[in-house]
Amino acid sequence: MESSIIQPLIPTITLPSSSLEFLIGKVTIGITTRNRWAELEETIDQLIRLGLQAIKVIVIDDGSTEAKAQEVCRGLKHCHIEREEYPLGLVVERNRIATLCDTEYLISLDDDACFLRIEGLVDAVRRCDEDPSIAVLAFLITMTGATEKDLAKQYQGCFYDTTQFIGCGHMLRVATFRQLGGYRGYLYYMCEEREFALRVYSCGQRVVLCANVWVHHRHAPGDRGSRVHAFYAARNTILIWLLYMPGLALTRRVARAILGHVYISVRRRQYFICTVAGILSGVTEFVLRKSDRTPMSIDTYNRWLAVRAVELSGVVK
Repeated sequence: MESSIIQPLIPTITLPSSSLEFLIGKVTIGITTRNRWAELEETIDQLIRLGLQAIKVIVIDDGSTEAKAQEVCRGLKHCHIEREEYPLGLVVERNRIATLCDTEYLISLDDDACFLRIEGLVDAVRRCDEDPSIAVLAFLITMTGATEKDLAKQYQGCFYDTTQFIGCGHMLRVATFRQLGGYRGYLYYMCEEREFALRVYSCGQRVVLCANVWVHHRHAPGDRGSRVHAFYAARNTILIWLLYMPGLALTRRVARAILGHVYISVRRRQYFICTVAGILSGVTEFVLRKSDRTPMSIDTYNRWLAVRAVELSGVVK
């Protein structure tokens, strides 16, 4: 009989000391937070359970009403904490973490996300060492839980090219991230990963999924399904396609994005006005930044499409 979903998900597999020593010299973990101390505490506790407390962690408090990061992170051996007086937004703070990082790779976690399986993490870092074309390593994200059978699953080929990655759990090659200018601050909230991935493709580098490193994203209450989410999802999707899609693909992608976001808002019977406002804001922002438009070449776009087709076919099941 299959095991039921583990609630809450608590990782139990730790790495041998030699692997930890290797990671300590290679990676930093970066987390941004704002007024979600219980979520951050659970994530820090999970890192400690995994034996990762000796890895350097950078925590940015983006203008919380109370300064509790020091207390919450007390179990970490090397934790650098900075606090903003006023919130600057997730995108800006992720860029700031990258400027503070002094290791070759930066693992980005949300304050409500943590590793579920990490036995492939050392191999993932070594793969990036061997292949400098990998700019971003995406981790496999689970949001609903996992059975013991899922956790025992091994993938025959655990590295796959992908067109995107999720902010709650991924690893950046810091030098490339800085070279490409980091995330675009004007996106402010959401979709910065999609935009950065398109720039990665445009410069001939790769985004690769590592299927043997899992991150559980718990989704803290109130951070999804909001008016703000609906607005920025529509705004930034439209803006990104306008900035990077080539030729005829531009019209097709933008039209599909507009219809898709409007359809979702109508079907859910909520946030229609926010969605329309987001679409208009995306178009307006593009007009202001039209000089920033750098469409992908046809060859790059075709490569991107080919990888996207494999993704949609469900290569990782």
